Amino acid sequence: MPNLFVAGAERNVDALADTVLRKRTAVATRAAAIDAIRAANPGLDLDRIDPGTVVLLPDVTGVRPVTAGEPVHDTAGDLVDRVKEGIGALLAAGETAEELRRLERQEAEEVFGDPMVKKLSSKVPELGANLKAVRKSLAADDAEAEQRLESLRQSAEGWAADLDVLGIR
Repeated sequence: MPNLFVAGAERNVDALADTVLRKRTAVATRAAAIDAIRAANPGLDLDRIDPGTVVLLPDVTGVRPVTAGEPVHDTAGDLVDRVKEGIGALLAAGETAEELRRLERQEAEEVFGDPMVKKLSSKVPELGANLKAVRKSLAADDAEAEQRLESLRQSAEGWAADLDVLGIR
């Protein structure tokens, strides 16, 4: 499982390696670990690390694991929990919004189905044409809303899986 490391005095990947690798690490193992750290952090400039930068440490030979009870692990675990809660709240809000949209759609259909509206639309061609256009638009909205909600569900699953890969908590 990968670990998170918060840089302190480490200013580059070599200094980081000095901190996170076990003492007496072979030169080849050190080089492989540095390559793996670079690969695990493609968005970071590991030649210039600022204090407080969070670095993902892959599970490779030589890297000492960050364990529960260490401040970085506990803080990262809290962050992961909060992000997961946020993802859950986002998904719940999306589900609630979709339910409200469906209720509004149902109310609109009830209005369209009202005998008076039907009678008027048969007598006023423009009204009939407008109702037909609105129904077509609502049907398109239904399809788009379901697609967006499904996309949100899939994204939430992906985000949760990404967080689980961190192996924190």
